[in-house]
Amino acid sequence: SGIWAQTAGTTNVTVNSGVTVSGPTAITLGGAGGNTLVVNGTLNSTTAGTSGYVLAPGAGPLTLTVGAAGAINGPLTFGAGADTFTNNRTAGFTQSGTIDFGAGADTFNTSTTFTQNAAITFGDGNDTVNNTGVFNATGTTDFGAGTDTFNNGTTGTGAVAGTLNAFSGATFTNLEAFNNNAGLIDLRDGATGDILNLGGANYTATGGARLGIDVGGGANLTSDRLVYGGTTTGVTTILPTFLTGSAIIDTTGALVVEA
Repeated sequence: SGIWAQTAGTTNVTVNSGVTVSGPTAITLGGAGGNTLVVNGTLNSTTAGTSGYVLAPGAGPLTLTVGAAGAINGPLTFGAGADTFTNNRTAGFTQSGTIDFGAGADTFNTSTTFTQNAAITFGDGNDTVNNTGVFNATGTTDFGAGTDTFNNGTTGTGAVAGTLNAFSGATFTNLEAFNNNAGLIDLRDGATGDILNLGGANYTATGGARLGIDVGGGANLTSDRLVYGGTTTGVTTILPTFLTGSAIIDTTGALVVEA
């Protein structure tokens, strides 16, 4: 390990801007009381299929922050505690492996662009995703057991809207609540058939929530869809993009939201 930090208390490690830490395991964190890792530089693992850090046996929760110029290559694995992952990378963070939050009440905050390229898995705690940037979702995110929430934007004073893109479709399983807080769910990629499936979640819209969809199909309209199995609260404005050749009037209509 390039850096080994272990204590009965809390470990705090910062990779400064312009610094690259590489190795089979670049950083090992073993703080029994908790671990804080701030990456403003670059963290690499020379072992295929692993990220640049590991949690030693007995390590406490991990608070991982990717700073404005930070980069981590490889999957991200958290422990059994209440972990937090925050993406503040200015150029955006593109997933380069799975993200496994493990057990515990975990939090994922993303304030810039986050691009999902692999599975994201939570454990049995009450987990929360807070998106105040652009979240490019694809594939499956499994929230596990517990009471789990996805906040697309924030509420109250200084509220910030989030954008959730699902241009190739995406599925959230075991999610209990999706809050579209003045946010945009955008499925518009120039073709119909994209589906954002929120599973059995309850959907709540506040502060001018929006849903962007493609509509096409000639005389018989088809569209993208938002699907969820729970309750509906609030008002969401539909933003349709009519594709070339779409009918303006179709007495049958197109299914946009399936709840």
